Amino acid sequence: MNAQEDQAKLGGQAISLCLAEYAVLSQKDFPESIDRAYVDARVDMLDLLFTHGEGGSFGERDKDYQAYIACRVLLSPDMEVQALREGFSLLKVTDEDYSKVDFYSEPVEELLYLREGEAFKFIKSQPFSPERIDALQFPDDP
Repeated sequence: MNAQEDQAKLGGQAISLCLAEYAVLSQKDFPESIDRAYVDARVDMLDLLFTHGEGGSFGERDKDYQAYIACRVLLSPDMEVQALREGFSLLKVTDEDYSKVDFYSEPVEELLYLREGEAFKFIKSQPFSPERIDALQFPDDP
């Protein structure tokens, strides 16, 4: 396996872990409207965002884009969910300081997965670029 395949596999495992944790903590079915997952990968942790529509980093932002669930997964010593959030509701946090981590202070690879039924399929990856996100124009922005 090459580095991209390794990262894609790790991202898939993190998606499964977050989905399982969400099912247990929320006691709800995973929202049907979610059609993709973004995985931002560092060496030591992953940040996942489950959305409906393209957020703007792999293509043009969809007009109906909506973020639903965010999940942070630590990779060491064992893979574990450190934080899980649905909208403004914090479902789990194992370390109150998790939000103080400057996640993007190190190189980050961004991976895109599309939902196919109950699973998510790896599509592609790219180095994370804050310029792509900063360049987005939101409908409510002046």
